Amino acid sequence: MTAAFINKGQTVDKTCESFRLMLDAGISPMPMMMHHDSQPLFSRKGHYGLLNQVKLLRKAGAVSVQGLMMTPATGSKLFESAFDTGQVIDRVGGQPVEMHMHDGNYVIASTLARPWRKQINMLISYLYFYNPVWLVVYALGPKSRLRLKPAGMQIVGMMGLAHTIRRTFGWALRLMFQKIHRMSSPRRSTIPMRGVDGTPAKHEIAKPVAPPVAPTVRGRAISPLVSV
Repeated sequence: MTAAFINKGQTVDKTCESFRLMLDAGISPMPMMMHHDSQPLFSRKGHYGLLNQVKLLRKAGAVSVQGLMMTPATGSKLFESAFDTGQVIDRVGGQPVEMHMHDGNYVIASTLARPWRKQINMLISYLYFYNPVWLVVYALGPKSRLRLKPAGMQIVGMMGLAHTIRRTFGWALRLMFQKIHRMSSPRRSTIPMRGVDGTPAKHEIAKPVAPPVAPTVRGRAISPLVSV
């Protein structure tokens, strides 16, 4: 939002103005933000802190807010460098990072010595936005063109937050107390890539392996996956 980390042409004034126009047209603003290592939970000046931005979005008229952690995305410019610099977490204690944890709700890449703080920061920002106090304020306050939608989204948000806490708070505790093992390269696919002639594909990133024996079902061979 402040364009300090990624500049997409957004500014605080542009965001507030666009929200005003949406509200005037009866459209509910539902912004999504990306949290990152260099962003504090709160900043005394400006709008750089995570809570500062959540507060600003609420005042601007956001009826819901989603905050996710910056996560290396396959094909992005910084994907490989995240592994080269040891940011990407492989496992914490005996818990490996699973595929569903790449959705931004879990801290799975960070340069910080205490990455659990980022996990807690996201939960705090949700609690700041979704809570019974704001439910009462929206339910009893003056009705806007959106009527009771902000109050309804508070109920939905608190229900979702309970699920998010249940799923991610344990991971925050692991990051806090258990040893963090990091990765130096992306995981290799467990499914070998084959060319049309059955040999390892030229763009295969894993070590070549012998062609697998084609499985059969009721005596009929199943064609292996091919890359063309």
